[in-house]
Amino acid sequence: MSASAALPLALLFLDVDGTLLPYGRTRPPADLEEWAAWQHAGNPPPAEADRAHGPRLLALPCSPYGATAWTADANEVITGLDRAWVARHHRGPAPLHRVDPVTGLIAADFAVLGRWLRDPTAR
Repeated sequence: MSASAALPLALLFLDVDGTLLPYGRTRPPADLEEWAAWQHAGNPPPAEADRAHGPRLLALPCSPYGATAWTADANEVITGLDRAWVARHHRGPAPLHRVDPVTGLIAADFAVLGRWLRDPTAR
C-alpha cells in the first residue's frame, strides 16, 4: 500500500459564486453597500458555468463540497482572517487558493489543486 493510498481523501470546499459560477461580464460589488442592490437572479448567470468542471473536480483525489453557507461573511472575510480561522480550527494542512471571480476556475487553478492533492508530503 502506498503512502498516498493510506491517506483519507482531502475535503475540497468550493465557493460557488465567482468560482464555479464566474462573474464574467457582470461586475461584482465593490463594497458592502452595493451588495444588496447587486443581488438578483441573474448575478452571476448560471449559463456561465463550465460543464467540464464537474468531471474535472470528480477526477481530483478529494471530496468536493460547495461552500455556499457563507452568506454575508464571504464578503467581510479577508485572506488573513481566513488563514487564521483555518489554522485555529483545522489541525492538518489546509491551503487556501484564491480563484479570480471574473473568470472562475481555470486550468491553472486545477493544476494547483491537483499538485497539492496528489503530493502526500504536502498533506
